[in-house]
Parts: sequence; C-alpha cells; structure tokens
Amino acid sequence: MQATSSAWNPYADEITPNAAVQFELIDVDAAEVASAAANVAGLSFTDITQTHDEITQNSLKLATLAPDQWKLDGTWILPRKEKTNGETGWWSSAQSKAAGNFTVNPILTYTFNTPQSSDGFTIVFDTKAEEVAADFTVSTYDANGTLIAGAAVSDNTDVIRIVECPSLNYSKITVTFTRTAKPYRRVRVTEVVFGYLQQFTKDKIVNMKITWESALYMQNLATSKLSVTIDNSDKAYNVLNPEGIYKFLQQGQGINTMLALNGESINMGRYYFESATANDDALTATITAYDLLYRLDQGKCNIGATGTWTAAQAVAAVIADSGEEIKTDIPAAIGARVIRKCIPPDTTHREALRLIAQAAMTHIYIDRLDRLAAKDIDFGQSVDELTADTMTTWGNAKDTGLINKVTVEVADEYAGGDPIIYTATNQQAGEPLQLLEISNPLANSQDVAKWILKLVGNRNQYTITSQGNPARDLADCVSIESVYGTHDKAAVIKQEINLSGSLLDSITAYGGGSV
Repeated sequence: MQATSSAWNPYADEITPNAAVQFELIDVDAAEVASAAANVAGLSFTDITQTHDEITQNSLKLATLAPDQWKLDGTWILPRKEKTNGETGWWSSAQSKAAGNFTVNPILTYTFNTPQSSDGFTIVFDTKAEEVAADFTVSTYDANGTLIAGAAVSDNTDVIRIVECPSLNYSKITVTFTRTAKPYRRVRVTEVVFGYLQQFTKDKIVNMKITWESALYMQNLATSKLSVTIDNSDKAYNVLNPEGIYKFLQQGQGINTMLALNGESINMGRYYFESATANDDALTATITAYDLLYRLDQGKCNIGATGTWTAAQAVAAVIADSGEEIKTDIPAAIGARVIRKCIPPDTTHREALRLIAQAAMTHIYIDRLDRLAAKDIDFGQSVDELTADTMTTWGNAKDTGLINKVTVEVADEYAGGDPIIYTATNQQAGEPLQLLEISNPLANSQDVAKWILKLVGNRNQYTITSQGNPARDLADCVSIESVYGTHDKAAVIKQEINLSGSLLDSITAYGGGSV
C-alpha cells in the first residue's frame, strides 16, 4: 500500500478524481548520465540524486516548522530522519528570509561526461505541498566552462516550470535560486528534466487505464501497461504533422502518471513510450506505454553456471547483463535467500528474473518509483477492506480447483546428472491426487515446493470492481466481504485502474487458504 495521509479515503461518498500524465520530450540518456551537486547542504532526509531519477511526483506531503507547513488537517506527514520518505527530491538546509531571498543562493549543478543537447529544461518543485521558487536562473556551459545559454525566471508560481533555454552540446547546467515564493521557505526541487515535460490533466484526458499484474506463485512475470487517450484536436500527435510533437517522441521516453482523489495525489508509476495512434480525422490520440520489464525480452541472458548465489546477487547479475539501468528495492531478508545459479542458456532477462523470484519464494514487480521490487504476500495483514458499500456489485468468486501435491524439477544443465525433484503434499486419505508440476532449475530446497503448495491452497479467485483505491499495490492483502456476510483475506494479483469521467478499479485476488 502506498503511503497516504490520515485523511485519505478512496471510498468517500463524494469523490473528485483528477489525473496527470507527463510526457518527457527529452534525450532519453541525459538523466542517467547526469551527476548532481549543490553548493549548500541539503536536509538529511532528502536525496539530491532523486532530482534526476526521472520520478516527478513527491511521495508524501512532508510537514515542517515553517509557517503553514504543519496544518492539523490530516494531510501532512512528519518526515523521518532516515531516507525512508520515498521520493523527496532535494531540499536546501538554508531557509529564505522575510523577503524570500537567501544569504547564500542555493545552486544545483549537473555535469555530464558526454555532451548533451536540449531545447529547454523543466524544473519540478514540491508537487505535494506546492512549494516553489519564485526567482531562479538556468545556465548551460560547454566542456571548457564557457557559457552557452542562460534563462532567468521571475515571479514563478508554477510547480512544474518549463524554461526555454535551447542548448547544444552542454556539459554542465547550473540552476541558481534567488527567491522563494513565500518567506522562510527552503528550496525544494523534486526533479530537473533535461527537456520539456508536457503535462495532460483531466480536462485533456479522455480515458486512462493502468494495468498491473503479477502471478500467485510467479508462474509468469507480467509487465504493467499504460493506455491513455488524450484530446488531439490540435493534431499534435499525428505522425505526419510537421508542427506536432510526435516527431520528438522516442521509443523509451518516460511517461509519469498521477491520480488524485479529493486533492490528495498518488504516484501511479512510470512507463516508457511504445506507440501513439491518431488518425488524421480523429480528435483523440491513444498512447501506449509499458514498464521496464517490457524491455527485458529483447536480449538473451547467458550467465548461468553451476553453484549457488543469493537472490540479490542473481538479480544484480541479470540486470547488469541486460544493459538496462534498473534500480532495485529488495528487502535484505529476501535478497539473502540462496538459490542456484544455473539459469538456462538463451533465457530472456525477464524470464530469468521470474525464475529467480519463484526460487526465492517471493513476488517481484516494477514499483511506483520505477524500481524492481520484491515482496512477500502476508495473508495475515489486510491493508484495504472491500465491502458492499465500496464494491459496485458483489464480486464474482470461483474455485480454481484442488491442488494437493506439488513437484519442482531442478535440472542443472551446467553440472549434468539427473534432475532433483522437490515434493510437497497435503493429500488426505482417500483424496484423489491433484498434481501441479513445476520446472525451475534455480530452486534450492524443498521449501519452494511447500511455498507453492501453500499459495495454490488459496483457491478462491475473486474478480471485483470497486470505486477504486489507487494507493493499493500488487501483492497487497485485502479483506473481501461476501453476500453471506463473511470476510476473506485475499492477495491482489491483478489490478486495473480506469479513469473515464469516474474512477473504477477492477482487481483479481486469491484467498481462502490458511493464513
């Protein structure tokens, strides 16, 4: 479940949903190769590297002792000293004075090993608290330190501010902040985008659908998908329009998404542009994008060997071999689980990650902060309650069938010899055998078979449509009310958020087993 304020209520009687879809019209490599520094210290719970991690939404509305920054309305959250506040960006340690100016102007500097080119830049300030800098200057320099271009912004009130500063072959950028919009404020920069960030909000979004999907025992590894239909009456996304912006879109450019309910926004994740469809006589354009897993089908993973390693080592090796820049969020306890190294030859990198997750008895997916995350399902802890009041109709439930024996075949192609068979069973006397056969060369103990057997014991498959809770994550456990008044704990394996005027949420969840 995403962190929310105490005022968060997705099932209120009256809901006003809003959405934002941000297209990055940028060079797709600039953020990855940037190195950030500041001339003044940043607050300890913030992280300057997040200002170029391509995440443009803050995770939390963080309270401070500045005027009007700790209202008792339930929406403000106290920051933790440790860097566990999600996406914060960078906050200057120094506060502005009564006029909004500084004794020493905070400066953010970005350097690049290879020259970059941008038509302009976008500065994203605190998107939750809507705190901005009023006056600042963007300057670009070549490899010799010679000024290429500069642009000054004054009296800014925009949380997302585009700065027109065309620059060819720059090796350094400085952003100098001279005044905050309000007195006694820190500079808060969530992201510096090396190009233009074009944002569409609800008045331009005809329909937005986000699909997240996992699998109960990691029998597959799905990629999340964004499909958004936008107002294209200006023909900006038509392929043949020479004045449109379609020509700036590249495969792999980032698209950030956000949903807000009654004013509180939730990061809906980051996706990567795949295609746009718009006919010349159409007034809309449909954009399709996927998460990072989509890229991992392109090459083959040939790093297998006999022996063992930890799940964290295996994930790091597969990502490195893929050539993709993918961050991870793997809890230490999960990362330390020992699995085999014998990834079969010519396996795709995505399939290699699936085998790792199943062998490590965990679930993996791309999270809202664009990281490969690992998570164990906890059927004993429900984070959301679906009742007759919040479901649009009573959910459909079906029995997926009894499985009372699981076998996991482990074949090490690098060592040779006969396969190992791990077996788990809970077959009762007189009960017919219902066998599930799994092949996973990375499994390293009998526990894998036991883990799968316990999960498939959750035979109740629920398909439910509700008002929608965009803070709910994959592998979260929810409590589901039935027409008979019972409540079952079930794990969310698939979730589809659909905004088309109103907000609806369709989920597939499995429950009914022993907790």
